[in-house]
Amino acid sequence: MAVLAVLFVLSHPGWAWANENSAVTNATPVFSSRYTNIQKECKYVYTGKEETRGGDIPWTCPPVHDYQATISWSALHGCLFVRRLGPPIDKYETVLPAIACDRGTAITEKMLEWRLVNGQPFAVIVRRSEWDERDPHLIRKFGESLVVRGLIGFEAINTSIDTTKESQANKVARERADDGYKQIMQDLKSK
Repeated sequence: MAVLAVLFVLSHPGWAWANENSAVTNATPVFSSRYTNIQKECKYVYTGKEETRGGDIPWTCPPVHDYQATISWSALHGCLFVRRLGPPIDKYETVLPAIACDRGTAITEKMLEWRLVNGQPFAVIVRRSEWDERDPHLIRKFGESLVVRGLIGFEAINTSIDTTKESQANKVARERADDGYKQIMQDLKSK
């Protein structure tokens, strides 16, 4: 995983430290967030290919730098995906798995938080409902968690926070994302 992060960081023109002439090569990372309101900002994008592939039309969200969130639908769930725009950086670039799935249209009621370092996205945070589906006639929501997932090159960031047990869940999610970033970068420097 660290090799993939090295390849990504060194070959990605948007990252400040990829440029040897950059004045901020050894700068302290500045963490921030950017938000996508899924319900208000993401829309169906009809291309005409949907009928030939079958299935529902996915929702597409506005891009954030080189990434775009989409929601794909099944009979019972909506699943949030994040993909990197453009061609693969190299033959080792992986496709990110679903970030979170939720029953019905519940995923559309969420806010997607992009974690940024020096203005570039490296992770996302989204709230996911926990459902008891053992009895199909009595499906009930029993909790929520915040899902924290790293983007390309930072896939090692993969955790969740139970919001029923952690009163500062949003703060903890950001800290875990940022700490994951710092750990990956420390691992890269030590190689």
